[in-house]
Amino acid sequence: MTKREAILEAAIREFAENSYDAASINRIIKMSDTSKGTFYHYFADKMALYMAIVDDLVQIKKTYFAQMQKLLDAGETNIFALLKEQARAGTRFMHDNPELYRFGLRFARETGPVKEMFAERFLPDLQSAFQQIIATGIANLNLADRYSPSFVVRLIGFTMMHYDEILIGREEDPTPEQIEERLDMLFDFLQRGLGAGGT
Repeated sequence: MTKREAILEAAIREFAENSYDAASINRIIKMSDTSKGTFYHYFADKMALYMAIVDDLVQIKKTYFAQMQKLLDAGETNIFALLKEQARAGTRFMHDNPELYRFGLRFARETGPVKEMFAERFLPDLQSAFQQIIATGIANLNLADRYSPSFVVRLIGFTMMHYDEILIGREEDPTPEQIEERLDMLFDFLQRGLGAGGT
């Protein structure tokens, strides 16, 4: 393991257990068995370290979501089937990467500069991917035509970007299976309300 990897591994644990503001660079340095000079050789500050973890997290998650893209490429047009596949991919990610999963739960509770930086760096690409899936659902009549496409894009996009606030209590640490079950309920709810067969 390289020194950079050791710092990242220690930082994931530190940020999983503490909020961004409460997390300590000194504890990260101690856990990673490195020095301040080594730390600052790789990371300009705590925010740079935090965003490096988020960047790694996003890149790893993309590999898990590749199955959803394969379904889309193979002609799957039911938006709710695609969203459920995304939830299942997320559950696989949680099982395979428990420390990053814990980090993600803590990140979901963050506010302020951390969330602002995330929104600036990652949200445009994530929203673009969601919009492609939603547009496919609308084009193939999986969604009711009683709602404008822009409304549906905003609603599903917001729901998917903030599902943690809808499904997870502030002090709760649900298992991956519990999250998948709750996401299934959420998608069923959306399908009944937004689907072409809904009332």
